[in-house]
Amino acid sequence: MTEPCQPFSRFSSSSTYQRADSDSGFLQRDELFETLTHLQTGKVKDVYVVLIGKAYWEDLINWKKFVEYGLISPEDLSLFHFTETAAEAWDIIVREHQQGILS
Repeated sequence: MTEPCQPFSRFSSSSTYQRADSDSGFLQRDELFETLTHLQTGKVKDVYVVLIGKAYWEDLINWKKFVEYGLISPEDLSLFHFTETAAEAWDIIVREHQQGILS
């Protein structure tokens, strides 16, 4: 039996590229939150977090509760993007990179 294709996230910058498969457990989720924390605090820039499979990620992590409980600000939700395909993810990365160069 073939396993169904699971959503995954990609963290991309000029020097790193990671894929977090759905079966990679807590470690990859830890790296996701570490990356978001570094973006939130300004320790890193030009890192684009794209979460592929919006329904999957919103079911896995209740982002709105983070805001509701005051753990993050509503603006922090702009630190990452949702998409449904790798092609859309690449388009977001290219767009964000170009906007970063222009600003």
